[in-house]
Amino acid sequence: MLGCIDVEMVIGFSYAFCCCRLYTTHSRDQQMTSSNILITLGRVGCTLSDTPGAASSALALLQQKLCKPPSSFDTLIVDQMVQMAVKAEETSWFQVVDEFTRMSMEAVTAGYGYGPAHGLDYKSCSRAIMSGLEYIARHTSDQNKLQELLLRVLELFINLALEGKKAGDQTSGPTKASSSAFNLGLLLPVLSATVHQMQVIAQPKLRLLKLFRDFWLYCVVMGFAVEGSKLWPAEWLSAVRDVAAKSPSLLSAGSEQYLGRDLMYGSALRNDNVTAAELTDLRSNLLDLLSGSADLIAVVNKLTAAQCTYLMSAYRLESLRVSADTKSFKYVFLYLEDKGIQKDKAGMGQCMHAVADKIFQQFVSLLEQKPRTRQTELELESHAHFLVFQFNNLHKRIQRAADQYLSTLVGKFPHLLWSGSVLTLMLDVLHAMSQSLEDKAKKRQAHEISVPGTALKLVFPEDDSARERLVLDFAARCGEVIQEAVKWAPNQSRSLLQEYIARLELNIGGLQHHTGICLATECAVKYAGLNHLAQAQKASVLEKLPECLKQDTSQFISKLMLRTRCLGEVIGMKSLVSSDSGISAKCITQRLISQLDEAMVAGATEQFTVSMFRATALLVATEADAPNPELLRAICFMPMKLFTETAMQSATACWEWLVSVKPEFELQLLCCIVDSWLWTVNHQLGAFSPDVDDSLVPNTQPHNILTKFLVERYDVAKYKSADQVELYCHLLHCSLGVGVRSGNRSKLIQAPISRHVSAVQTRFRLLQLGLSIVQGDSIPDGVSKTLLRERVYSTAFDYFSVAPLWPVSESHALREDILSLIKFWQAMQSEKRHLKAPMFTGLLAPPQAEAGSTAVSPQRIMVSEGWMNTMVLSYPRHSGIAEKTISEQAHSIKSEVRGAELIKLYSKKRTLILALVANEVERLSTLYNPLGLPDQAIDGEEVVLQWRSTSFPQSERIWKEFVRLAWQMSPHLAVHMAARFPNVDAVKNEVTAIVSVHPGPVSDVVEALRFVVTDQNINRETPALTHLLCWCSVPFIIALSLFSTRYPPHPLLGYYAARVLRTCSLQEVLFYIPQLVQCVRYDKLGFVSEYIEKAAGQSQMLAHQLLWNMKTNIYTDDDAQVKDGKATTVCGL
Repeated sequence: MLGCIDVEMVIGFSYAFCCCRLYTTHSRDQQMTSSNILITLGRVGCTLSDTPGAASSALALLQQKLCKPPSSFDTLIVDQMVQMAVKAEETSWFQVVDEFTRMSMEAVTAGYGYGPAHGLDYKSCSRAIMSGLEYIARHTSDQNKLQELLLRVLELFINLALEGKKAGDQTSGPTKASSSAFNLGLLLPVLSATVHQMQVIAQPKLRLLKLFRDFWLYCVVMGFAVEGSKLWPAEWLSAVRDVAAKSPSLLSAGSEQYLGRDLMYGSALRNDNVTAAELTDLRSNLLDLLSGSADLIAVVNKLTAAQCTYLMSAYRLESLRVSADTKSFKYVFLYLEDKGIQKDKAGMGQCMHAVADKIFQQFVSLLEQKPRTRQTELELESHAHFLVFQFNNLHKRIQRAADQYLSTLVGKFPHLLWSGSVLTLMLDVLHAMSQSLEDKAKKRQAHEISVPGTALKLVFPEDDSARERLVLDFAARCGEVIQEAVKWAPNQSRSLLQEYIARLELNIGGLQHHTGICLATECAVKYAGLNHLAQAQKASVLEKLPECLKQDTSQFISKLMLRTRCLGEVIGMKSLVSSDSGISAKCITQRLISQLDEAMVAGATEQFTVSMFRATALLVATEADAPNPELLRAICFMPMKLFTETAMQSATACWEWLVSVKPEFELQLLCCIVDSWLWTVNHQLGAFSPDVDDSLVPNTQPHNILTKFLVERYDVAKYKSADQVELYCHLLHCSLGVGVRSGNRSKLIQAPISRHVSAVQTRFRLLQLGLSIVQGDSIPDGVSKTLLRERVYSTAFDYFSVAPLWPVSESHALREDILSLIKFWQAMQSEKRHLKAPMFTGLLAPPQAEAGSTAVSPQRIMVSEGWMNTMVLSYPRHSGIAEKTISEQAHSIKSEVRGAELIKLYSKKRTLILALVANEVERLSTLYNPLGLPDQAIDGEEVVLQWRSTSFPQSERIWKEFVRLAWQMSPHLAVHMAARFPNVDAVKNEVTAIVSVHPGPVSDVVEALRFVVTDQNINRETPALTHLLCWCSVPFIIALSLFSTRYPPHPLLGYYAARVLRTCSLQEVLFYIPQLVQCVRYDKLGFVSEYIEKAAGQSQMLAHQLLWNMKTNIYTDDDAQVKDGKATTVCGL
């Protein structure tokens, strides 16, 4: 039916009817009728867009009605035209865009008073036109149309700016740029929507480049591109940032002398149009941005207005581009490499380097604000790759800039030093450069060098001497980087070198020369480190020893051989799987796990080590995105179950291998390591063995090796992974106690680490790790950090809450124990500057006010006095002072007071810990180096001892405060302070005074007895003596000493001593027969005689020994004439 209808006739009739009704209706419903007619025209034009002439006719009717005269229907008409431009034929798109740009231009010029008069009619729909252009840009996908729209809008932007300047010049009174800036700002969202769907414009045509250059010039002049400015809406700054992300660099290809000519004649802001005052403002603003030296100030003061605005435009563009996407920092080097800028005689090259330095500072600041994730790490590595290539640039100034930037980047993100990707790239680049140096076919000609694994290319100079100098400089720089990496992360760096050598040896078969392998091997031998025996020697002693006796090269080679051997075996196994031999990958995994389990059960050290490396090799050779969970769990838990020194050494070597080859597995590996660590905590192995008997030495060496590995891995992870830092926090929270142990009454807060002296290394390495976390910014201030600090302090005090023990370890192990104490002391020494009140008051802060309730003070912006009054001459200062309610102020004051109290308390604890650790260092050092030989002195020991003798407060009042503080934390700690500071009378007197008043909390401490049994307490018969009835037992010899002349006789004292004697075995009594007999003379109450009578009745041997000794000592004079009556009585019994 529709096929028989003449479509053109229907369209013509419809348009004629709509036009007639649109211009002749006078009904009451004129508003509704006209709206329906306009909507109908737009819908017909969109629906019949395939019919020739349909859309153009509808569009013509809408154009006739638009703003002729201005009415309330203009916005609706613009909306229908926009819909037709998006949905109708292509010609409609161009017609609408042309019409909108023409109307916008005429509206602005008419507003200035010299354009067509009908342009004033377009002002009513200016906002609608801008919104329409933005809508068209967002709904246009054709790249050619977007390019055309971008050209039209940019031309409109520049023309409007020129007309505004022209209007200002023609008026007699003073005009400002702000009077025309609003018209330009309305176009910014349109430009943002246009470039949003486009790729970065890398190679623009000359016309487009000219438009972008003028656009950024006016963005600088109008102040659109200033971060943090409140002069214009924030949406405009966001739009300018979007444009910067896709904008081309403001550089022209071709002639090397283009820059001066273009800036002099092609700039939208001519030098002759700028007054002297405005030029001075431009130079001042540029200097404020660059913050340059005296040389730079001299150069800037000679620049023209066009040169200043060009530098500011480049700075604003690249600064916003970097803020939009930090990956785009490489565009800055395009300006540094541009020959026109390099050869400019006005000093543009120096100024551009200052611009690059400023942008790099912002770039690093943005990188620091990013979360520490794997994606951020990969981005940092890509930036390091780029700077490594730029280090070998042909231009010396760019080389120095790249070297400076790379050093700064490594300073902020040190983990780049020991990044496997960066190290591999450096060595590969060195090998490619050395090959090109030896290539005779490319002599005397500049050429590009490609490096495998990267898309970057390096331009090699044509001069032989320049090539050699470039290779030598880069080789030296690579050696310095490896040296620093080994210094800060020795095991990680050596593992990366091992992996690089092993990987390339497998690829090239060892039959070809490889410069990278040569340098890696040289550095591996040079920085192999000292073996465990040489580490205990001073530098003066090591200088006399040959390298083979002090270097640990053998361990490096052994690990390398194990890696290559086991990796080759695994590759062979996997080849059997791929050849359909009936062996599956799961069978290989299960077989390796069973071999590992068998070696663990049998305790076969060599077999266990080989099995560990085979299992790790299978993880290394996997191509999956995630490791095999069973295999990963096996290489983490099996060493813990075997729990030997060799097993732990093999485990840490395998873990380092896996991390260096598969960094994406590092988080999963650390999760398994933490789980296995907590398994040893729960099963009370090694350093977590219970304190049953001081004579039982726990096997802590495996934990010592593991804590050393964890501390180094944290130093690597804290810069790149927040998730790994959280795992370390979890490990410490589960390993460190909250309180200090005081016998069996503190089981709920009991720290699980053994207080035996052999566990010193593990304990204080964990505490050093905890301080590193709480003193850094890896985790934010809050409950977790405060609780971790409390755990560190409590665990440190917990070690000193028992009597000091003497170590039984070997010399090198004792040296490691002392070093761990010194490092912890140094970390605690630096704790002073980290104890700040805000970290505690933040925990007590009131709830934040609702959004919008904060009153911000008005912003003061300094602007120019000339036409360019929109250019910000100084960065605005934000005032963050908010008006607080009375309750909030009261809460804030209380929080500050409480925070100050906590700071004071932690400061006292810190000083006490420093004193205790310094005392322990001195005690153990005396055993390690009893003669005080300089060759056996330990680094840092002198600083600790000097602090104790000079800086530590020695007043009696301070010591008493320390004793009271220790008693509040743990009475046991206070009691044992007297044994650790025997030469300080204030400690002994204060402990005696406190124990005499409160003896109950320490009634289970043997050493506390001497503070209760004193002459003063016995003579006064203080109530503290009654606690002897339930006091813990003391050694036999101490009980006998209570019957000596040192103490006055007392029934409670005698009763307690007799009770202790009765609890001792008769075999032990045999060793103290003479002392026991002598006590008979001084025991006026008969407790010793009664004990002898009962003990002699239980053992004939003891009875004969007593009789023989009594008959020998029955006389009280030297001539054996006067007998002792008591001894005679006892002997008669």
